[in-house]
Amino acid sequence: MSGWPTSTRQWRVAQRPTHLPQLTGPDATFEMATVPLPSTLHPEQVLLKTLFLSNDPAPRGWIYKDLEPERLYATALNQGDLVRARTVSEVLESTSAAFKPGDLVVSMTGWTDFFIVSSKDVQLAKPLPRGLSPSHHLGFFGVSGLTAWQGLVVVAQAKPSDVVVISSAAGAIGSIAVQFAKRYIGCKYVVGIAGSAEKCEWVVSKLGADACLNYNDPNFVADLKQATQGPERAVDVYFDNVGGSTLDLLLTRMARHGRVAVCGLISMYNQPKTEAYGVKSWFDVVSMRIKLEGFVVYDVWNRRSEAADLLIKAVEDGTLVVDEQQETVRVASFEEIPKVWLEIFGRSVSGKLVTKFVG
Repeated sequence: MSGWPTSTRQWRVAQRPTHLPQLTGPDATFEMATVPLPSTLHPEQVLLKTLFLSNDPAPRGWIYKDLEPERLYATALNQGDLVRARTVSEVLESTSAAFKPGDLVVSMTGWTDFFIVSSKDVQLAKPLPRGLSPSHHLGFFGVSGLTAWQGLVVVAQAKPSDVVVISSAAGAIGSIAVQFAKRYIGCKYVVGIAGSAEKCEWVVSKLGADACLNYNDPNFVADLKQATQGPERAVDVYFDNVGGSTLDLLLTRMARHGRVAVCGLISMYNQPKTEAYGVKSWFDVVSMRIKLEGFVVYDVWNRRSEAADLLIKAVEDGTLVVDEQQETVRVASFEEIPKVWLEIFGRSVSGKLVTKFVG
């Protein structure tokens, strides 16, 4: 190819944070570097240019200051390592018959302009239904959708007779889980939990939840108890994305033999273990015979095509809907990558947060 890039910019780990990652100053979590690129490809390799970058909480867990690497589900990030992330990229050059220049692909690369990767670690980003942007391969039809399906179908084994509560219901995974529980499985009563009245309106009117509760409302605890009052509203399935006090509260609202699918704990990612919220409602786990199961998407990685095909068909036939709030796209320069990523720990984003590169 003409104009082969001779180098690429990367964002790397500068130091592991104890609390919220820092963007600047002596305690900055990340640092930018420019590194050379090889001038040729080996057999079965592709040269990629990053177009869209997935923003996920997972890297926060890979950079815990006092982490125990053997207890992680993925390889830890050490000082000087490229920050890993899934991307939609354009193939610039290929020595694989499976890919040609101009193809759009999905892969795990990172916070980098260009990347050379084995063709076996790349999947073609096929056109999506209803003319949706290929960026949705990172969310609804990608890891977010697979995780929502996994938590409800594989882990919790949700069924139409279930009462289901989903926290972070306006987030990347929760917003898909709400739709999937109500519109695909047909669960009888689905309650979302989100961080504003506007988000709750979307969760009910567009995603199909029967109710949505704002955890920032002073009456949240009373409202949740009211929404789950009595044997007909006791919670059979809780899809937990946040951990902390919300998990503690939901354990007191579970039905006998209720199932908790523990997907994440975003309310606690930026706290060291010594400061983390301790669950107090263990008696309810025992007395109500509650089953809690943590899960990670790599447990069903070999079934990702099955889940993606299911989601594509459901969108094509109108069972599930991908509207403009299902994805928040930030158009950003390379220098702004960490700043955009930090937004996932705030309250301004609905759906999947994606960075679209410019410059």
